[in-house]
Amino acid sequence: MIRSSTLPAALAVAIFATSTPARAEEFCGSEETVVDDAYYIAEAGDLETAREVLVDALKHGRVHDWDRGRALSVLADVQLRMGDHRPAVSNFRRALEVDPAYADSPVRVGLAVALSHMGQADEALAEARAFAGASCRSEWYEAECFAAHELVSRLTDDPTEMFEAMRAADALRSAIGEEETARIRALLGDEAHALEVASADEPNAG
Repeated sequence: MIRSSTLPAALAVAIFATSTPARAEEFCGSEETVVDDAYYIAEAGDLETAREVLVDALKHGRVHDWDRGRALSVLADVQLRMGDHRPAVSNFRRALEVDPAYADSPVRVGLAVALSHMGQADEALAEARAFAGASCRSEWYEAECFAAHELVSRLTDDPTEMFEAMRAADALRSAIGEEETARIRALLGDEAHALEVASADEPNAG
């Protein structure tokens, strides 16, 4: 399980929330929002403070309605990296409900990863498949697609699907680099690996 005390700053960059902070001036002509602030705090590696900022802002209504989905997705991403998988699942789902535009975004991969850490392999696989099928035909989400394909390869019981997912993930490794590859695999964690082993053994059970 990944905890903030052992998480290098390099792992704190949100990849399962929205890809980049949305500048408030694009919407209302004002300065950056509290969500932008929390995003940069998390990017610098201070996950605990980023979580506190977002929880406080959401609790006290300091997040604009148009930015609520992003706030929830960044909070969920931070919680995932801190090993708080249950609230991460809840907030990834809330982000998808609040902003349907996120349906084919990296938020879906974050949800899949969080579900896999909780042992919910079927749901995790479904989310990873959905994202890979909808969003991995372009070069927009190379790192996130690598994560989705990695999860599919670890969780599926279908040998053909596993091979195809492994091949797709391997094809993206050169594009995202070994450092990013290692970072994403660290986020998938031992729990995902345990599910991989369990899935491999399952067809022979009984």
